[in-house]
Amino acid sequence: LNHPLPKNVSVILYRIVQEGLTNIVKHAQASHIQLQIVSSPAIVALTLEDNGTGFDIGQARTGFGLQSMRDRAEAIGGTFSLTTKTAPQTAPQTAPQTAAQETTDAAQGTRLQVNLPIPKPLQHV
Repeated sequence: LNHPLPKNVSVILYRIVQEGLTNIVKHAQASHIQLQIVSSPAIVALTLEDNGTGFDIGQARTGFGLQSMRDRAEAIGGTFSLTTKTAPQTAPQTAPQTAAQETTDAAQGTRLQVNLPIPKPLQHV
């Protein structure tokens, strides 16, 4: 970030990161998390990724975390996307893992992406 963000944008980012990290710790069984925030004068982009177990997005969830993250982003004209991959269900392996199996394992996890517009300061004439 090359410049301070407006307070409302900062609060929204903070809450989304907070909820995202909470979900990872509670559900993902991840060993690696990557958080990236970049901005331009017009937009700030957040990416939060893990290598955890992933989940079925279509499955009914009991919490409101994902929906509240989406609502926060969309309330100021932003976008929210979530992609997740689960490891394929296979029989237990007795042989050592091959490179292909390691690649499959690395391909699981969840990626959350949020883009928020940065409002232009009011110009006084």
